[in-house]
Amino acid sequence: MLYTLLPVVLASLFVPDIIIYKIFVKRRTKNSLVRALWWMPSILLTAALFVLISRIDWEERGLLLPYQILSETFTILWVADFGPKICFCLLYGLQQWYANYKPCIRSSRWWHPCTCAAIPSLIGFCMIIGGVVYGFRHIVVKEVELSLEEIPESFDGYRIAQFSDLHLGTYKVYAEDVPARLRDRINEVNADLIVFTGDIVNNRANELDGFENQLKGMKAKDGIYAIMGNHDYSTYIYWKSAEKRKENIRNLQDRMGAQGWKWLLNQHKIIRRGQDSIALIGVENDGNPHFPALADLPKATEGLERPMFKILLSHDPTHWRREVLDSTDIQLQLSGHTHGMQLELFGLSPAKLIYPDWGGWYNEGKRWLYVSTGVGGVVYPFRFGAWPEIVVITLRHKKE
Repeated sequence: MLYTLLPVVLASLFVPDIIIYKIFVKRRTKNSLVRALWWMPSILLTAALFVLISRIDWEERGLLLPYQILSETFTILWVADFGPKICFCLLYGLQQWYANYKPCIRSSRWWHPCTCAAIPSLIGFCMIIGGVVYGFRHIVVKEVELSLEEIPESFDGYRIAQFSDLHLGTYKVYAEDVPARLRDRINEVNADLIVFTGDIVNNRANELDGFENQLKGMKAKDGIYAIMGNHDYSTYIYWKSAEKRKENIRNLQDRMGAQGWKWLLNQHKIIRRGQDSIALIGVENDGNPHFPALADLPKATEGLERPMFKILLSHDPTHWRREVLDSTDIQLQLSGHTHGMQLELFGLSPAKLIYPDWGGWYNEGKRWLYVSTGVGGVVYPFRFGAWPEIVVITLRHKKE
């Protein structure tokens, strides 16, 4: 099925090449070599992808789901070749239509079809290159505050460093030094508590190979706590047996535990300052179908006092409105998962089309959610606007 659909998908990506060739290349040059060179980038890229896919040892790596392979193939072609060309074709067609509707604009040099189409396409291409070369490596620290009466006085000024969605397997392809730089930046913020809100790998525990020393050494007074994200359950690849998949999950948890990370999997931890205390709660991933839904809030909160200030770590932000708001009194939830689709412009992201709560602060009365757009990337190493981020949340006691 995969090898039947793949040629169809790839062939469709040559449509903008054909359009541009007929409108511009063929008309402007009769040199057969120049005409042939026009096709070379797309042909070489397509051939390289076929070779890459054919050389993967599926038995060793686990057979990726067909839709995931098609998605990755399509994305790579879009980023490298298809996107700027289809943008050019669409804008060229739009300008031609508008010029026919308003003939007087034809005399303007800026309204020339090539200019109108080329400038936005060039901007898009530069964004793509910048997002890969610069954006994927550009770690930022966001400082935010939360002021609530329920936060105990002893925790006024308490600093929590949140990071999310590492997807270490992607760093094996590009930017291998980022996890070490991330560790150093986290240590620089001098947090009281470090929390990781899921998706440390793409699929397999062996993605940790070579990165464990880079992640080792994160320091916080009250430790490092982590939860599982949807990718950490290894459901996006085929396994020979369910036990093999469970073994992979245990391996992941054990290896990060050896680095000093403490897992909160439907569990909680009481953090004390003098006579005051707060609860840190962590649940397993709980998302809309087809994502794993394994959270057990009653189990995770069992034994906690009602008036206590509570922080919930839950990977998927949709969990907040689906269950947390109605069934608990948890005042703050920290999530990740969305990545901001690794693209943000002027505070807007395509992630909004899928996730109403896609990045930053959201609240319902005195109940708050913070969604981190994460650090790494799945499928391709690109970020623009939604830079890799460390979020430092400072708690403030609000006097009545």
